[in-house]
Amino acid sequence: MIQFSAQDKLACESCAWLDIEELIQDAAEALQEGELVHDDHFSLYEAMSAVEIGDPKLDAGMCTGPSGVQEVRPASSLSSSDALAVADRLFAAEATWHQGNNLPQTVFTCLYILQPRSAEGHIALEALCKATHATCIAVRDLVLAGNVCEDEDFALHTFGMHMEMGLKDADVSALAALTLAEEALEALLQRGRGKGSSGAAAGQAILQEHMGAFLARVRFRKALLKGLQRVQKSTKQDQDFARKQFAAALQELERMRDSAHPRPQDAVGFCPDVNRRLMAPIPPRNITFLTSQQTWDHYAKLLEHLLLVGDIVKVGSYGELKAYLFAFSGRSCGGIPRSALHLAVNGKTARPGDPMGAWLPRKAMLCAALRMPSSALPSADSALFIDQACLAVAGWCQDMCLNRARQRRRHRRTVEDWAHLYDHAANADMSPEFQLWMAESGWQWQMKEGDSQGPCGCWVEKECASMLLQHLQLGFELDVYAPEEYCMLFWYCDFLHGVIEVNSRDLLKAMPSSSAKSPHTPNSKAAKKKPVTGKKNSPDGTSIEHALHTEVQQAGVERLVCQAQMRMAAALLAGGQLRPFPAPFNSEAQRFEQRFGFVQRLQRPEPLAFDQYARSVDISTCTADSILQSAFEGFREARRVVTMLLQLRLAGPADKARPDQRSEHLQALLRICSQNTVAVKVLHDAAKVDAAEAACGLCAILATLRDAVQPI
Repeated sequence: MIQFSAQDKLACESCAWLDIEELIQDAAEALQEGELVHDDHFSLYEAMSAVEIGDPKLDAGMCTGPSGVQEVRPASSLSSSDALAVADRLFAAEATWHQGNNLPQTVFTCLYILQPRSAEGHIALEALCKATHATCIAVRDLVLAGNVCEDEDFALHTFGMHMEMGLKDADVSALAALTLAEEALEALLQRGRGKGSSGAAAGQAILQEHMGAFLARVRFRKALLKGLQRVQKSTKQDQDFARKQFAAALQELERMRDSAHPRPQDAVGFCPDVNRRLMAPIPPRNITFLTSQQTWDHYAKLLEHLLLVGDIVKVGSYGELKAYLFAFSGRSCGGIPRSALHLAVNGKTARPGDPMGAWLPRKAMLCAALRMPSSALPSADSALFIDQACLAVAGWCQDMCLNRARQRRRHRRTVEDWAHLYDHAANADMSPEFQLWMAESGWQWQMKEGDSQGPCGCWVEKECASMLLQHLQLGFELDVYAPEEYCMLFWYCDFLHGVIEVNSRDLLKAMPSSSAKSPHTPNSKAAKKKPVTGKKNSPDGTSIEHALHTEVQQAGVERLVCQAQMRMAAALLAGGQLRPFPAPFNSEAQRFEQRFGFVQRLQRPEPLAFDQYARSVDISTCTADSILQSAFEGFREARRVVTMLLQLRLAGPADKARPDQRSEHLQALLRICSQNTVAVKVLHDAAKVDAAEAACGLCAILATLRDAVQPI
């Protein structure tokens, strides 16, 4: 409470109050439209920030409707068709929330959720309302814990509304209600079939024709809620259980499509402005719910992506983990599956004592990738390197669970982490204990002249190059590059593919064979245990060698494609079909610095400068026709190599983890080479090519490359 002094009270009592209402009225009548009476301190900023009192678009405190609690028809008085419309409208509201809208303007516009007692009396609708509320709580908690969603992905803000609304253990209560409703509906359905009645079921206002529709929705909600509870866990048992639930929900979804209400938008019990007072003081955003077809399509896509999360149990090595994350990221999944995957990969939600999944990027996985004994590492420096590598890989896994735009920016920011990891790798490689261990283990590593890099540093350089390559390729997918930049981009991609190819080949040559026995310390208890190479999903030596051999092949063929694309872009620049870089504010050197300047913080891969690029692509002594001829031969050679690899792939054993992924990637490369071979031949044979048509043709061809070429 504000306390006034005696002097202030005397001053107030001595004040003379004057009525100026008539003066204000006269002034208002004299003002013309657009005029404003203000003092000198009222600037344009205050005018733009002012809220017009009484304007329903700006005045958030204005009462635009009846005050107090909104009345809603009791669910017990709803007809069977009206109750089905409410249920389908709730599904549409939840799907609209998943698309990036907020809860108070979607799901929480349903008065049957805001007033749970109004849903009592209708066993199916009451259970569906409780399950929807519990699912929203579970999804929001999942996305918050996943920590991979931004504001553009998912709206988590509730504007002061409490998610629980006084409901404790919402998931337990919802599952109990769903189980009760499922049993009751099954009993009523069997009873109705026995009597052959088409009327309402006894004790429920549900027609026999709608009984199956409600039963499918109850089963769907039950399976979805159970699956969401377990999909974020890091054990194979939890992931298998979640997959079964999502598969069951997908089956029920087809029945829901067939029994959808024709007009769910006419459902009763929804008030769009019920939470208007909680919104920010800005013009209200009109939200349009998804249609029935869009809603069912959304849930089908969501369940398919959640089933992909369950495929993580097939991963048993670092190479398989990389391939899985690349494939999952390329599907552009929503925030819910990406959050669930990150929680399953980081292992932080595992219960104490539970067996950890083989897919977790932990010490054992990374030691197996480098053929090092995880039970007794050769030196303290190598142990520190493995610990730091686990942190770097865990961060990369989180990056792969972000949306594509955020993922590209995150790769750019994590360059310093890989630079620090390379320092740890150099310390591990140069330690005397590690050198002795390599000699005893059968490693045939030969230090290059003037280079002290060992296997650890080689592995870090290869993985960092893969991350940089993905950063550059995401720019093609997100369409952030101009056509005149393609030459330098494919030039740098060619260099990064070369780094991966050389380092993978060096590791493959120097790594001891899978039959070689690793030395162990006699006092080590772990060394006396039986090897786990025969265990399912264990990263044995054969799979490591196969992964390195695959990386060598893939990097080699993609180098051929990048070189041909670089020559094609250079030929179009030389021929004048692509406009040169505008000077002086955005020169070619400045563009190079914008795209690759952040790489200068790395020691390996070696950062390349603009002068190196300029000397490498110097075409002052070449003609556009000769460069196009070179590009044509490059695409033809790449197509020959890809065809050979495809034939070997089809003739060899199938990959048990990803049977079709590599074949699809090779087929995409073959299609790219074939299309570009035809395009280059047309450009080469034409005497004169219109500049605009050539540029459009190049953009269309490179768009195919952007869509298809992704690292595996």
